[in-house]
Amino acid sequence: MSVSYVKIVKQQLHRRLREFGLEPKAFLADLSSTDARITGSFALQIILGETFADSDLDIFCHAKDYIRLHNTHITSKHFKWVAPPKKPIVEVDEVDEECPNGPADDKSNDESKDEPKDEPKDESKDDLENYKAQEGIVEPSLADIVKVESYTYQGTKKVQFVIIKDSVPIMEHIDKFDISFCKVSFDGKKFNVPNSKNTMQKIGFAPVGLPLRPERLAKYKARGFKIYQEL
Repeated sequence: MSVSYVKIVKQQLHRRLREFGLEPKAFLADLSSTDARITGSFALQIILGETFADSDLDIFCHAKDYIRLHNTHITSKHFKWVAPPKKPIVEVDEVDEECPNGPADDKSNDESKDEPKDEPKDESKDDLENYKAQEGIVEPSLADIVKVESYTYQGTKKVQFVIIKDSVPIMEHIDKFDISFCKVSFDGKKFNVPNSKNTMQKIGFAPVGLPLRPERLAKYKARGFKIYQEL
């Protein structure tokens, strides 16, 4: 890895963190002293040198590290807690021909209109279920997640903390992600890039039979990624 590449990556990292309302040096120092990891599109953008529209900052951590990072860095008046959406997301589990796991027909019907309304639910549980559905989280990793806390900076940039059970190492959970390039993570000092050659070429792999939401596949296709089933 060249010195110039490292310098560019550092500059991009600091600039993007500022866009999310975080002071880079202080935040990265605290991040590196915990087990927390930045993952997903944010980390991918840094190593690829690209910009994705509507990309969040996802931080996977244990409860104690969430409290520390939140209390130190998400206290500005510019941050606002995001209430979970009320509308549930329908699960998708069928495969199309072009993608490893793709769009399925909506199997909902009009009979649901006559069903009694659900009792009010704990909003934090709704937020967790919504996150699991949107991000394609499935067993066995689904059971690892305790809670999801989301905040927006100046109403646009979302910082999302995914809190994992204390008994599950963060990297062990990340290794269960559905698509190989989504396993890229950053610990505050260095990037972990599994299958780096394919990731840098924007190629990812998903286990055979693992359900992926069509919106998730479409999102990465629009960003120029190719996804294949593992053999």
